[in-house]
Amino acid sequence: MTYLVEYSRPAEKFIKKSRKNKRLFEEFKLINSQLGIEWQDLKVERLSGELKFLYCHKFRTGGVDYRIVFSVNNQEKKIFVWLAGTRENFYKELLKRLG
Repeated sequence: MTYLVEYSRPAEKFIKKSRKNKRLFEEFKLINSQLGIEWQDLKVERLSGELKFLYCHKFRTGGVDYRIVFSVNNQEKKIFVWLAGTRENFYKELLKRLG
């Protein structure tokens, strides 16, 4: 089942900046392709509390922990990536962005 993957402006900006780090950018490309086709096969966890409608994929590259948070709309076959970035202050930033 194929999903359309859309990105928020902050997520898009972070991924675009990651092009400077070849390994990180390759990881994002791999995740992007998996999100559109088999997002359930990614190692994801559902967030809790007021963020329970979101999923988080965690990965490590070059000794740095990264997070990608997204929501899934199964009816419209869409995945929306809310935020991508380093683990540091990630959830505070996510709550700030969601209002």
